[in-house]
Amino acid sequence: MDREAYPDTTNNDAASYDVNLGAFSAAGANGAVATQALGGAGANVPAVASPGNGAAISPTLLTPIFTIQGAGHRSPLVGNSVTTSGIVTAVDSNGFYLQDPTGDGDIATSDALFVFTGSAPGVAVGDAVRVAGTVSEFTPGGAATGNLSTTQISGNPSLSVLSSGNALPTAVLLGNGDRVVPNQTIDDDAFAAFEPTSDGIDFFESLEGMRVTVPNALVIAPTNGFGEIFTVADGGANATGISDRGTLNISPTDFNPEKIQIDEDEGVFDFNLPQVDVGATLGDVTGVVSYSFGNFEVIPTQDFTATVVNSSLSPDVTTLQGSSTQLTVATYNVLNLETNDGDGDADVANGRFAAIAQQIVTNLKAPDIIGLQEIQDNSGSVNDGVTSAAATLQALVDAIAAAGGPTYSFIDNSFITDGASGGQPGGNIRTAFLYNDDRVDLQPSSVQTIGGQAAGEAFAGGRLPLWPHLSSTAKPSPWSTTTSPPRAAALRSSVWSKTSLLAKKTPASTAAWMNAKLNPQRFKALSAAWGPRPR
Repeated sequence: MDREAYPDTTNNDAASYDVNLGAFSAAGANGAVATQALGGAGANVPAVASPGNGAAISPTLLTPIFTIQGAGHRSPLVGNSVTTSGIVTAVDSNGFYLQDPTGDGDIATSDALFVFTGSAPGVAVGDAVRVAGTVSEFTPGGAATGNLSTTQISGNPSLSVLSSGNALPTAVLLGNGDRVVPNQTIDDDAFAAFEPTSDGIDFFESLEGMRVTVPNALVIAPTNGFGEIFTVADGGANATGISDRGTLNISPTDFNPEKIQIDEDEGVFDFNLPQVDVGATLGDVTGVVSYSFGNFEVIPTQDFTATVVNSSLSPDVTTLQGSSTQLTVATYNVLNLETNDGDGDADVANGRFAAIAQQIVTNLKAPDIIGLQEIQDNSGSVNDGVTSAAATLQALVDAIAAAGGPTYSFIDNSFITDGASGGQPGGNIRTAFLYNDDRVDLQPSSVQTIGGQAAGEAFAGGRLPLWPHLSSTAKPSPWSTTTSPPRAAALRSSVWSKTSLLAKKTPASTAAWMNAKLNPQRFKALSAAWGPRPR
């Protein structure tokens, strides 16, 4: 029903009010006919007027967030203009997370999404907001990365704050008592069916943008330089593959979808992310589900540092010793190591070379051969066309010698081409080797990379492998003949990454002692053949 309202006789600013919609329109809108005051004078004398009349206000149809999301990895409404509403649960520097306060009760459809405004959105957590904009799918880094997309409202959306200070939607527990994260399968049907109860990649998609709580989060990898902590829920009660050291190891049939990445976003909530080690517990971590660098993640919206219990884990020290008939071999992920302290980090000044060298000498007992992962080129992340990592490797060799270890020789990965190996732009990340030439000799012609695999084979989607042949300087042992022993299993540090998931890559069998660093930006492959052999 429409009615005309008049505040006084001096301002005929009538407005029509639609009872069903609960909204006003300006006088004369929708064909309404304003009426003149029939009596009264002065600002404090009420006017007497006849009702206005006109057409009903045109309704604004709301599309619920869960309808926009749909049951799948892409919205069924991409490209459509929609108006929706919800409660603001987190605010970033370029948009905000909006969640339906009640949802539709369907676990396959997320009740939240991100509203991209491009700048500070001018809303606050707890605001009830109506948004009008265009449904879009944003792919971090572009489609060529193989990343999944996230559903957004974009296109310079218009915002209306309806109320403030509202209670936030209840956070979903990612664990016992609510939604248990799948612990084996990431995707088993190339996305043919959307299966959020069994497929990890679908599980997290069904929670995209929503408030969640990781109960009793158990740390399975140390805080890294990107402000990320990898955890499992419920103290690991439903996790498979947890090692005796507390890491979460993969197997050819289990890529550990239960791994949950906690990622600080200072734009959303600025706090001191704790530096923790494997085995620490964080307590309950509450935040919103986001996606970045090929991995779903929980961005904290509350400080959990008061509930952190640190780990008592200390670095292991190997008992393996080389001999005249045995070589010692290790693999070490040096996490984007480089010598250029002017590129935004300071590996030299911060003592990373010295710390890594000390671990190699003290904890690994200076192995005869070391397979290195994540060596960057000489200029680090400066994108200047440099591809050689000789300076980086030499600096590490010098640091090991200074720590009391041998003076290693190194094998750079000369097959790396500029900008083709992934990782931090400009860094030309690679695998490489150190070897003690008092113990082994390099056969220079053996240095090669591995290529030409059929789709789905071990090294597809990984770092460019490096494969040298190293022969022992010791005299032949009873099992050492002029024929090399079988090539060792590939030394791998592999993790769940969206790129590999989308391409359905399955790694080859891994050595039992593999270093399974759970870090989604880095899907690595390293291979070598070695063994005692007559000189």
